[in-house]
Amino acid sequence: MIAGRDTTACALSWTLFEIARGPPEVRERLRAEFEEVFDVPPRPPVTSNGGGVSIDGSSNSRAAFMAAVAHVEQQVSFEKVGSLKYAHAVAQEVLRLHPSVPKDIKFAVKRDVLPDGTNVPPGCSIIYSPYAMGRDKRLWGADALEFKPERFLNKKEPDVYKYTTFNAGPRLCLGKPLAMMEIKLVTAMLLMCFDVELAVPHEGGYLTSIVLPMHPGLAIKLTPRR
Repeated sequence: MIAGRDTTACALSWTLFEIARGPPEVRERLRAEFEEVFDVPPRPPVTSNGGGVSIDGSSNSRAAFMAAVAHVEQQVSFEKVGSLKYAHAVAQEVLRLHPSVPKDIKFAVKRDVLPDGTNVPPGCSIIYSPYAMGRDKRLWGADALEFKPERFLNKKEPDVYKYTTFNAGPRLCLGKPLAMMEIKLVTAMLLMCFDVELAVPHEGGYLTSIVLPMHPGLAIKLTPRR
């Protein structure tokens, strides 16, 4: 039950968190890729309205805005979403730092030996943490705590026993392709239509549970793009 909803919701929250607080170059690079892949038409004009920016109130402007959204929806395909290389790298980097399942436990059905020679008796439990592994400088280098999508860009998929966000081996998450597609597609639709910023400061706190929800929840301000 959690795989189809809670994990993806957590991943999208952390994606917006990193995009909103990160350098503008990340957002602009994502937008450029989205607009190229989905052949996005020119955006409708927007005007200042009081304290914020909003879509022009005229029916023509609103119609143009909705037409642009409909155009993107018609352009979407599995193949096009799969060609979003930079967006894929962003999603991977988000899930490295903020894995939707931060810890997991396995039980040995029979005796086993780990690659480093550790003996595992039958019935033994082994707990591992994708959250800790994703921030381990021995695995990811001195910049392990930094948000740098470039570490995944135009490279082979990382070894699943190093990048354990989606589990590994026979238990590799069956929903991985769907989750990555959803993250990229939702991010694309939001960034192509809106500027994204944190409505209130957020320190990146989280609740420890089966999944990794944000604490407190993420308040995002979406402003129609100029």
